[in-house]
Amino acid sequence: MSWMSELVDLYDRNQNKAGKVTNVKRRGKNGETVLKPVFLLPINHVSNYVEIEIKLNLDGDFVGAEVINKEKTIMPVTIESAARTSGIRPRPVDDKFQYIARDYNQLQEVLEAKREPGEHKDKPYKQDGDFDEYLQQLTDFFEFTKEHSKTVAPLLMAIQKYVANNDLIIDLIHSGQFGELDSYEDIDEKSILANNPLCRFNVLTEGPVRWKDPECFKAWSDFYQFKLAKEGKTGFDYVAGNEHVPLGTNHPKGILPLASGAKLISSNDTQNFTFRGRFINSEEAVSIGYESSQKAHAMLKWLIDKQGFSIGGRYYITWGATGENLTTINPQGNELFNDILSLDDEIEDTNSAFASQLRNLLLKGASVNGIPKQNPVYVMQLEGTTTGRFGIVYYQALDLTTYIERITDWYTKLYLKCDDNKYIYPSLKFIADRIYGDRNDETTQKLKKDVVTDLVQSILGGRKISYSYLSKIFQKSIRPTSFDNQSAWKLTVTTAARLFKSYFSRGEIEPMLNTDFKDRSYLYGRLLAIADVVEQGVLGANSQDRSTNARRYMSAFSQRPADTWKVIYVNLQPYLTKSNYRQKAQRLFDEINEKFDVTDSQLNSPLDGKFLIGYSQQRTDWYKSSKSKSEVE
Repeated sequence: MSWMSELVDLYDRNQNKAGKVTNVKRRGKNGETVLKPVFLLPINHVSNYVEIEIKLNLDGDFVGAEVINKEKTIMPVTIESAARTSGIRPRPVDDKFQYIARDYNQLQEVLEAKREPGEHKDKPYKQDGDFDEYLQQLTDFFEFTKEHSKTVAPLLMAIQKYVANNDLIIDLIHSGQFGELDSYEDIDEKSILANNPLCRFNVLTEGPVRWKDPECFKAWSDFYQFKLAKEGKTGFDYVAGNEHVPLGTNHPKGILPLASGAKLISSNDTQNFTFRGRFINSEEAVSIGYESSQKAHAMLKWLIDKQGFSIGGRYYITWGATGENLTTINPQGNELFNDILSLDDEIEDTNSAFASQLRNLLLKGASVNGIPKQNPVYVMQLEGTTTGRFGIVYYQALDLTTYIERITDWYTKLYLKCDDNKYIYPSLKFIADRIYGDRNDETTQKLKKDVVTDLVQSILGGRKISYSYLSKIFQKSIRPTSFDNQSAWKLTVTTAARLFKSYFSRGEIEPMLNTDFKDRSYLYGRLLAIADVVEQGVLGANSQDRSTNARRYMSAFSQRPADTWKVIYVNLQPYLTKSNYRQKAQRLFDEINEKFDVTDSQLNSPLDGKFLIGYSQQRTDWYKSSKSKSEVE
């Protein structure tokens, strides 16, 4: 229960934010940046899209109505009404017509008479005590606030007085907001009034509206906790460690955006195999306090909405002790990375110097954000297993100092000075895209989310990346002609080079080209890079847009490098003759060839990933030292 108690504690630390809207940046459907309003739900509340706002004055008189489009409203709920699917489960104040309109059945009778035979299926059903139960619950709530909340009581009195003594649907018909209507007979089946809309009440005062008023949130929470305790549904809360508290047996849903009906905790399936024959009821296994359940689920939803990241229905969240975004997935969203993303040529050229610089900047980011080094960091991944259930795929807690060390170690291993310097801190989603391509079909999305999950575990566990991913991206990298876009291919190659650098012992593989490194695969990669840039430079100078021989033979070169190099080198001669850099190229060829061990029986054996590291670093070094801009792609 550690993750749940941590969420409860986090809710308590952020309780002053409950009900307040925060706008967070999100990527829209077309890649644009959009602002998404998110808020931390008060306990015993949910947020829903309402369709109609009913306006009343403090005397309980109908003032008007308004159709609401795409606006979420915070509403008080009971345990039963928060997750209702059938039966009579009224909410305390804001609800659908079937509960709040005493003339609902009259409308349904008129609509039913207008339907053709056999057309009754899936139509809103009639009231059968729904309104009476709603009115009784609202009245009980109002009576409680008369003694415990003087500011909320007048609002509830106005609503209670109105719904008890007025026909809501008739008032809406005469409001003029729904067309030219005079009676129930004028309402069309397609009208919003005919489809049991969700409504909210707005009692017009000079104070804040009910669904944004902390006093209203607190009033319902106090009343409902009092009601639960009075009904005797109490026990031991294993999350908070408290005795004789109201227990939660029907836990919230709507936590995951793409699985709104899924629950994380469920124990009400008494007819099947929930208890596996070990317990008589759910409380014998574990009991969770209602308030603890509400806080934990509300906080989890807030974290997902505010800073969650999803791939193929799997959600990834990382947070600090006060809810700050410390994501492992994307450095641009991590609050510790404030200063790092602005670095460019200032970044050091050795592994040790880069690690020191990165570590210091992360610690500086923690200091700027007021995050103590000893504070914990929590990492969680969640995914829906069915339409009604979701589970925790991965969870880990570690202190901030250890977290910074693991992040520093990861990006230091990845760090290469390449053509694509803006990808020095690639997101894990970017890496997954390079391994499996940009397709977004269901199968590919599943593969990508598994990559991200495995990478998180590798980073935080200090383990090497799985070689299966390296093999996959290696095979993609050595086939440049299979890419429609050569820029995408270059990103794949440099990403592969970075991943292989993280896999192999750092040793002689530094961020910059190491001219003293005599590894066979590394040297072959350097040779291929020189051949590539020389031919590409000549082709570019002559406005020819085609693949070089180095790229066309790259796959064969990775398997039989010595044999294939003879073919590439012979084909390169006409371009060497025309190149302004033939002397530089030939000098480098000679220097590299001298480093090969000619007695090595493996000279023509397949190359490993250091081949891509040598290729990427040699290309970068060539352009860095070259004074000619015409040869830069």
